[in-house]
Amino acid sequence: MGLYLMYGIPDFNRSDIQDRLKGVIEDLEGAYGDLPDTIGCMESISSKDSCEAWCCREQNPSVWFVEFLNTLENYIFKMDVDDFSSLIKLCLKKYLLIDKSNGCVFWNADTRKCKTHTTRPVNCYFYGVTPDEEFQPRYERLKVLNNNVKPQCDLIKLKNGNKFLTKKEIDFSFDSIRELEKKIGVPDHFLNDNPGGSYRSFHEHALIWILGEKEMCDLSIVRSSYSMIQKKQLINNICDCLRESFSNVK
Repeated sequence: MGLYLMYGIPDFNRSDIQDRLKGVIEDLEGAYGDLPDTIGCMESISSKDSCEAWCCREQNPSVWFVEFLNTLENYIFKMDVDDFSSLIKLCLKKYLLIDKSNGCVFWNADTRKCKTHTTRPVNCYFYGVTPDEEFQPRYERLKVLNNNVKPQCDLIKLKNGNKFLTKKEIDFSFDSIRELEKKIGVPDHFLNDNPGGSYRSFHEHALIWILGEKEMCDLSIVRSSYSMIQKKQLINNICDCLRESFSNVK
């Protein structure tokens, strides 16, 4: 696994991931660290009248490829076989069964917290503190695609007393990470959220990493043309193959 071409990057393996990430990790963490701290989210999740983290339960962020690599190295590579198999099965379900809840694959339903909070992507930093004039147009576009989408959480604010980040702060952080995407070798024509682009959901990144881009294209056909029973059978078959490959590793 992980030997496939991803977003124009050839010979993609764990050693390559580590080398590419090593060259940008300080700048990536700096981009996150430059954003003002927030309050309200973790406190609300932990309170008696909890919001139950509906944002993570019902939505998933778009993630730059370099951010996925950060999570891959610092979380996914450290998972045991059973947890990893469960993650990939969930990714397949999210993609093929078009789960209407559309929650993030790293949300822990028991704790109501993110399993990868320390490596969360920049979109999670923006959520709840994006200015209305920036958030509302996106929200209206999303409502056309999914009528169940909700407005951003109003329980979060900046620790410095402000309610929202400035557009300048958001654009600077977003563009900084986009530049890191280039630095790890992603060509310009992949730097978007179009089909095949490197700005997409965690579960799509994970599936491309595991299966390869060609197989991901095949999955898109399965998603639109197979029956629910056929999709579930395919998910089980893929996961069985994964487990078998792990059992053959000495």
